[in-house]
Amino acid sequence: MSPLREFPPASQLVVDSMVFLHFSFVQRLDDFFTWLPSHLSVTPLVVKEVLKVSRENPAFGRLNLQSYIDKGLIHLEKMDSSEETLLFYGYYNQKFGRKKFGQGEASCLAVGLSKHYGIICDEREVLEEFKIGMKARKF
Repeated sequence: MSPLREFPPASQLVVDSMVFLHFSFVQRLDDFFTWLPSHLSVTPLVVKEVLKVSRENPAFGRLNLQSYIDKGLIHLEKMDSSEETLLFYGYYNQKFGRKKFGQGEASCLAVGLSKHYGIICDEREVLEEFKIGMKARKF
């Protein structure tokens, strides 16, 4: 199996919601920010998704990414370009392999591909689609 990381290291990484939720669950979210040498970004859809899941499932704690945005640990990507919008709707609610991409995953792919950011996600299908998208853009 070839490694997923075949591109030059990105200085900016866009992060999917479940990554934050998993680190919050094991009470290591603050550590997560110190482990990465890159700048982290999220989309408004990821922020909304994290808040919703953490409210519905107390095991994740009451996680609100806005406090991390306010501290400057995460940059909020507004997804305001037409390329990001087209990519988002191309991925959202579509089935890739056995995985149907949700809003957070689709928004991470849209931002990552349009801005040549790296991506951190816990879903292999999303990472594979990112790899395909980056190759198609001749990164």
